[in-house]
Amino acid sequence: MTDDRYPELGTAGLLARWDAWSAHDTWTRMLAKFTAEGNEKHAAVARDALTGMEAVSPLDALAANEELTRLMTGWRWLAMRDARESGATWEQIGESLGMTRQGAKAAYLSTVENQERYCPDYFTEADSKAHRALLDDGTPNCPGSGQRWGSGTGAPICPACHYGPRGLGVDKPRRYKGRWAGLVPEHQARTTTVQLTNTTKEATG
Repeated sequence: MTDDRYPELGTAGLLARWDAWSAHDTWTRMLAKFTAEGNEKHAAVARDALTGMEAVSPLDALAANEELTRLMTGWRWLAMRDARESGATWEQIGESLGMTRQGAKAAYLSTVENQERYCPDYFTEADSKAHRALLDDGTPNCPGSGQRWGSGTGAPICPACHYGPRGLGVDKPRRYKGRWAGLVPEHQARTTTVQLTNTTKEATG
């Protein structure tokens, strides 16, 4: 859907329309179930619940759901911007959204590019520069892959080779997220990494 089907409802109204359909559908199904079972007591409760309840068609519920989802997703980048301005990393933002830091950055950058393309009079060059500056959260790069180390809970690691900063200059490799890393990143020397793994396993019994 490309246009606003229910522009007068707003986000609260769209959610209320979805909730109205959901509640009516639930009680209707419960009434049918209790009636089929001959449970008049529970059927009466369901009929009372349905009394005066707004009946929203499934198609209207779906349209409201789509519109609400579109609006909320379209506004998401504003909260991402504020989170970065408040000091949150892309790793943390990604965790909040249930995606990787790369996915979060890509979604944010895509919206910024759309603002630059379609709203040049409103989204000025200065705005663009300020918003793009937030893409760099200061997370250091892995010397092996060149990718940013993660900054979540526990030791930061490279998403490509699982090589952590604490692995630099150490005498034996460390294990991050179920994979060995240490003196040599896995993607640079898989054979060496396997050897390190086997040596460490032998040393630790």
